[in-house]
Amino acid sequence: MGSLVLELAGDDYEVVTGDIALPDAFAADEVFLTSTTRGVVPIVRLDDSPIGDGRPGPVTRDLMARWRAALSRG
Repeated sequence: MGSLVLELAGDDYEVVTGDIALPDAFAADEVFLTSTTRGVVPIVRLDDSPIGDGRPGPVTRDLMARWRAALSRG
């Protein structure tokens, strides 16, 4: 799943993979995880603190749409 998201992101977005420390997550504009069954899942809060503005950001929303489109193409 992660490799599909990286492929979908292409050169359009910088995507960091793997474990990240909480301070780095809180400093990020957007955070999401990927799952084979759920696709791209936005993370908007950690430990009751918001990530970014507390809503899925434009990159996450775009990658969610790209993932859905890739699945519909088969």
